[in-house]
Amino acid sequence: MRSTQKHIFGFIGLGLVAAITFMAAIIPSPEAAAANSTSFTDTITVRVLNEDGNPHVDIVEPGDGAVIFDGTTNITLDYNSADKSFLDLTFIGQNPDGTNKEPVVIPNYASFDFNFEAGSVTLPVDLTGHDGTDFGYGTFIFSLRNIGADGVEVPGEEISITRSPFNFNVSETEEDDGSVKVDLDFKTETDPDTGEPVPSEIGKLVVVVRDSDGNIVYGPEEYDPKDLINPDGTIKDIDLPFGDFATKTDTYGISITAYDKEDNYMYTLTRYRYYSVLPAPDTGLFFQNLNISKEDYLITGLMVFFIFAIVGFAIVAKNRKSETRTKKRR
Repeated sequence: MRSTQKHIFGFIGLGLVAAITFMAAIIPSPEAAAANSTSFTDTITVRVLNEDGNPHVDIVEPGDGAVIFDGTTNITLDYNSADKSFLDLTFIGQNPDGTNKEPVVIPNYASFDFNFEAGSVTLPVDLTGHDGTDFGYGTFIFSLRNIGADGVEVPGEEISITRSPFNFNVSETEEDDGSVKVDLDFKTETDPDTGEPVPSEIGKLVVVVRDSDGNIVYGPEEYDPKDLINPDGTIKDIDLPFGDFATKTDTYGISITAYDKEDNYMYTLTRYRYYSVLPAPDTGLFFQNLNISKEDYLITGLMVFFIFAIVGFAIVAKNRKSETRTKKRR
């Protein structure tokens, strides 16, 4: 009976295999199906339209936040789908005490007719003055106003640059003694008499550091820029001893003021640096001059305790062995 059932199931399985094979043979291949179908074109055309009419004008150079030493610079614009563009200028100078003067606003400092085309344009800018207005050192804000296809004016990009006789950046890392390096830069020239590099304009630099409350915690510290120039013309770093004067974790303002060779005020730059002060170790009265924290003291005490404990166990074990031997001899 069991043999008959096996034969029946076997024939059923062979029948299923044969049916599947037959169906696979009569199904047309994908290529044949494609050949029998109606032909069509698979080309897609994409049109990108600036339907909202908004212009696209970008200031490529200089970058936002750039510091310029020279009295002139070039502003490069990239544009696309714009009709016209207008460049406004705002200048903010400094008083001799480092405070800002009233801004000088010059609308329509320059205008451009782009005719809805794409391209780039470069505009030379005089940073020393404009139409009888003296600029000098200070902050320049350039703002674009653009007009697109619909004739509507759209505010564009805005950048801020600074004209200064020097520049500096503060290191984000600290030295082993807690000091912080200041990377300084200013224009130099070659002394015709000695052939050595000397400052072009600056006669003195004064460094002051303030805490977040405005209190002076370091300086004024004067530097002769001649002493900061290496023989190869590179500028030396200035070390600020934060480890000595920083008494609290705070954001400190580092201000450097430049004076010309006649001791006239030129410009002040300020950078900010967050500095974390580690708490002094609480060593107690007896160990306060040993620079050992309570944690180190406890660890050292535990180590000494375990050493004495091991030595004590060794002595006790040795004495027990000696007593055992003495009893056996008796």
